[in-house]
Amino acid sequence: MEHLKDKPALQLKINGKLVCTAGICGNGVLTAELHISTLPAQKKFLRKVKERSDCYLCIMGLFDDYFYHWHNNELKPEDVVSLKIIEAETIDEPEEIRHKDIIFKRSWFFSPECFCFWKKFWKKPPSYKAAFIAELNSKFICDTSIPLCGSTSAYLRLHNATNNEGIHSDHSSLYISWSEMDRLGQMESFDWYFNDNLQFGDKMVFRIIEDNATEIPPEFKPEKVDIYSLLTDTHNDI
Repeated sequence: MEHLKDKPALQLKINGKLVCTAGICGNGVLTAELHISTLPAQKKFLRKVKERSDCYLCIMGLFDDYFYHWHNNELKPEDVVSLKIIEAETIDEPEEIRHKDIIFKRSWFFSPECFCFWKKFWKKPPSYKAAFIAELNSKFICDTSIPLCGSTSAYLRLHNATNNEGIHSDHSSLYISWSEMDRLGQMESFDWYFNDNLQFGDKMVFRIIEDNATEIPPEFKPEKVDIYSLLTDTHNDI
């Protein structure tokens, strides 16, 4: 499949094996997301279930009102994910291409979200709590191990977007963060790492590990955010 040849492509390897090459197919953003969601310990049928994590990786893009989906994969400790920004003449065919209106309008019961929900509902919960160690060009970035629950995400984005005001963005960025929300809508958030100046040839490696942390690292200082106030402020600015 052809893509915009003057734009970067993204090569994915898992445990050293080439999985796919995704690219920029129009006006929009190509995103690779590595996400770990850790649930707290709880009691089930009079027995205690330890903290456990769901870990997955997906590569997708939104270009000219179409969603492109290349890959979705569950991960476990000892898996190694490699993402490299490359030049490529061609890219792999996406597993799915759908107009955004079709996705937004279709019934939830026939959506990938519903499929993932039932898959998680029926599958046996993982027996581990996961985190990842991130590297950029073989240099250590961060170890996301912490003795807390919540969601840890790494977003690698390759931009080729022009907004309604004609402002064009064509940079590549990596953002790693942790967040957790309580029942009152209070969200805590912490940025592990941010870099919005990635270049051709940059290689990111994520090593999935078991999270056995017992102490919070000194640099870990999350900030509280009222998500409802944030949404209200955003709505008022429109």
